[in-house]
Amino acid sequence: MIGIVRDTWRAVLFVVVACLLREVFAERAPPAVATQVAPAWQPVHVPVMPAHAPMQHPERPLRRVGSAFVELADSVIGVVRR
Repeated sequence: MIGIVRDTWRAVLFVVVACLLREVFAERAPPAVATQVAPAWQPVHVPVMPAHAPMQHPERPLRRVGSAFVELADSVIGVVRR
């Protein structure tokens, strides 16, 4: 019985995550932006990070949403088991 409930929640979470992925990737169409070219006499500024500065990892909102849904599903399964 618990296996059926667990599989049902997994299926529901799969559908939700698939819909979220579709929406996220549908909205990320690159907009048409005019690029500006620096004049030849002006050097291009490249920021340099100091060697002791920690590397910043890019933010991954989809991974946070997915992990939140998995945590929610685990909590619901835990409540159903009791």
